[in-house]
Amino acid sequence: MKFLPRLTLAHKLILTMMATSSTALLVACILFLSYDVITLRHNIADHLDTLADITGGNVAAALTYNDPCPASGPSARHRQPLGARPRNRVRRHHA
Repeated sequence: MKFLPRLTLAHKLILTMMATSSTALLVACILFLSYDVITLRHNIADHLDTLADITGGNVAAALTYNDPCPASGPSARHRQPLGARPRNRVRRHHA
Protein backbone atom coordinates (compact mmCIF):
# COMPACT_ATOMS: atom_id res chain seq x y z
CA MET A 1 0.00 0.00 0.00
CA LYS A 2 2.79 2.42 -0.83
CA PHE A 3 0.62 4.13 -3.42
CA LEU A 4 -2.04 5.18 -0.87
CA PRO A 5 -0.18 8.20 0.59
CA ARG A 6 0.41 9.54 -2.93
CA LEU A 7 -3.30 9.60 -3.81
CA THR A 8 -5.30 12.76 -3.55
CA LEU A 9 -8.11 13.08 -1.03
CA ALA A 10 -10.75 12.74 -3.77
CA HIS A 11 -9.19 9.48 -4.99
CA LYS A 12 -8.96 8.15 -1.43
CA LEU A 13 -12.66 8.88 -0.90
CA ILE A 14 -13.58 7.20 -4.18
CA LEU A 15 -11.45 4.16 -3.26
CA THR A 16 -13.14 3.95 0.16
CA MET A 17 -16.62 4.19 -1.36
CA MET A 18 -15.79 1.56 -3.99
CA ALA A 19 -14.43 -0.83 -1.34
CA THR A 20 -17.50 -0.32 0.85
CA SER A 21 -19.92 -0.81 -2.05
CA SER A 22 -18.07 -3.90 -3.28
CA THR A 23 -18.12 -5.44 0.20
CA ALA A 24 -21.83 -4.72 0.62
CA LEU A 25 -22.58 -6.22 -2.80
CA LEU A 26 -20.55 -9.35 -1.99
CA VAL A 27 -22.35 -9.82 1.34
CA ALA A 28 -25.74 -9.35 -0.35
CA CYS A 29 -24.87 -11.93 -3.02
CA ILE A 30 -23.78 -14.44 -0.37
CA LEU A 31 -27.00 -13.89 1.59
CA PHE A 32 -29.21 -14.30 -1.50
CA LEU A 33 -27.37 -17.46 -2.53
CA SER A 34 -27.64 -19.00 0.94
CA TYR A 35 -31.35 -18.11 1.08
CA ASP A 36 -31.92 -19.78 -2.30
CA VAL A 37 -30.10 -22.94 -1.20
CA ILE A 38 -32.10 -23.16 2.03
CA THR A 39 -35.37 -22.52 0.18
CA LEU A 40 -34.49 -25.17 -2.41
CA ARG A 41 -33.85 -27.76 0.31
CA HIS A 42 -37.16 -26.97 1.99
CA ASN A 43 -39.02 -27.16 -1.33
CA ILE A 44 -37.45 -30.53 -2.15
CA ALA A 45 -38.36 -31.86 1.31
CA ASP A 46 -41.96 -30.63 0.95
CA HIS A 47 -42.22 -32.18 -2.52
CA LEU A 48 -40.93 -35.53 -1.27
CA ASP A 49 -43.31 -35.39 1.68
CA THR A 50 -46.22 -34.81 -0.68
CA LEU A 51 -45.15 -37.69 -2.92
CA ALA A 52 -44.84 -39.97 0.11
CA ASP A 53 -48.35 -39.01 1.27
CA ILE A 54 -49.80 -39.70 -2.17
CA THR A 55 -47.97 -43.01 -2.50
CA GLY A 56 -49.00 -44.05 1.00
CA GLY A 57 -52.62 -43.22 0.28
CA ASN A 58 -52.59 -45.19 -2.96
CA VAL A 59 -50.97 -48.26 -1.43
CA ALA A 60 -52.72 -48.29 1.98
CA ALA A 61 -55.86 -50.09 0.81
CA ALA A 62 -53.91 -52.71 -1.12
CA LEU A 63 -51.76 -53.45 1.90
CA THR A 64 -54.73 -53.51 4.27
CA TYR A 65 -56.72 -56.01 2.19
CA ASN A 66 -53.64 -57.91 0.94
CA ASP A 67 -54.49 -57.16 -2.66
CA PRO A 68 -51.56 -58.24 -4.87
CA CYS A 69 -52.57 -55.97 -7.76
CA PRO A 70 -54.12 -52.66 -6.61
CA ALA A 71 -54.19 -51.16 -10.09
CA SER A 72 -57.65 -50.65 -11.51
CA GLY A 73 -57.30 -48.09 -14.26
CA PRO A 74 -56.42 -47.91 -17.94
CA SER A 75 -52.77 -48.52 -17.14
CA ALA A 76 -53.50 -51.52 -14.90
CA ARG A 77 -52.07 -54.01 -17.38
CA HIS A 78 -48.68 -52.24 -17.27
CA ARG A 79 -48.34 -52.36 -13.49
CA GLN A 80 -46.73 -55.13 -11.49
CA PRO A 81 -48.45 -56.84 -8.55
CA LEU A 82 -46.98 -55.88 -5.18
CA GLY A 83 -43.89 -57.93 -4.39
CA ALA A 84 -43.73 -59.49 -7.85
CA ARG A 85 -40.61 -59.94 -9.90
CA PRO A 86 -40.24 -58.19 -13.25
CA ARG A 87 -41.94 -60.22 -15.96
CA ASN A 88 -40.77 -60.91 -19.44
CA ARG A 89 -41.86 -58.07 -21.72
CA VAL A 90 -42.09 -60.29 -24.82
CA ARG A 91 -45.68 -60.46 -25.98
CA ARG A 92 -46.96 -63.75 -27.33
CA HIS A 93 -49.88 -63.69 -29.70
CA HIS A 94 -52.37 -66.49 -29.10
CA ALA A 95 -54.18 -67.77 -32.12
